[in-house]
Amino acid sequence: MSAFVARPTKVQSLLTSHGVEDINTVSSFLASPSHAFDCSDPTHTVYVLIGSAILTTAEAVFDHVSESAYPITLVLAGGIGHSTSLLYEAVSRHPRYSPIASRVQQLPEAQVFKLLMVEFWPDLADKLNNGTLTLLIDDRSTNCGANAIEAKRELDYHGVKPKRLFIIQDPTMNRRTYATFEKVFNGDKVELLPWSFFPRLILSDDGFVAWEVQGKKMNKHELWEPARFVSLILGEIPRIRDDAVGYGPNGAGYIAHVDIPEEVEQAWRRLNNALESA
Repeated sequence: MSAFVARPTKVQSLLTSHGVEDINTVSSFLASPSHAFDCSDPTHTVYVLIGSAILTTAEAVFDHVSESAYPITLVLAGGIGHSTSLLYEAVSRHPRYSPIASRVQQLPEAQVFKLLMVEFWPDLADKLNNGTLTLLIDDRSTNCGANAIEAKRELDYHGVKPKRLFIIQDPTMNRRTYATFEKVFNGDKVELLPWSFFPRLILSDDGFVAWEVQGKKMNKHELWEPARFVSLILGEIPRIRDDAVGYGPNGAGYIAHVDIPEEVEQAWRRLNNALESA
């Protein structure tokens, strides 16, 4: 399936109160379901952090692992794919991480996240050294299907049999990634717990847009340019549809079946029609 690309000039036409509402409707669906991190079964819980240019996800995982008093197994997943350069850019423009920008160039996404972790969460480097953090690396996968396959391969190879597995992903890819893990881990006795955050576009009275997460305004360097964000979420809906051209069982068979609520389909159609007529 070819990538959906929305030109910035066309996206501007969607940035009305109704358009932003539809964007947030589609985005919220793709970011769900999401389960809060916990340690209710610490000895059998695994965290899989999937590479993306949205560093907020990595920060949430590293903060949680840092605060945990229990031993944790963490899988970092991601090779070099078509959007890996965006991760390099995200590091280079980030006020905290930019000093290591030259060191992440050409690294697989999993290795970028590992470097961020040991450089900026020194207590996690200590946990690696004393064995309270077990780190597994998949730096081969280049899409969410391969993320699930390679994560399972890493766990099986190291004899790790999780009862609970947190899947941490970019909000725009969360729903599809969860469906991929459902397919790959089908038959395993493991509870899959996707985690992501819920970004919202906020439209000001003067027509400018800003990002908000859980009521907190986000800096531009932390999330997406609006045109890329709209391209990503509009491109996801056709992929996760369970029809002849989608990725579900009735199409390519890459993911488990996903039910898309009618209100999400309607919001997607309005946005798509508005872009086509712009």
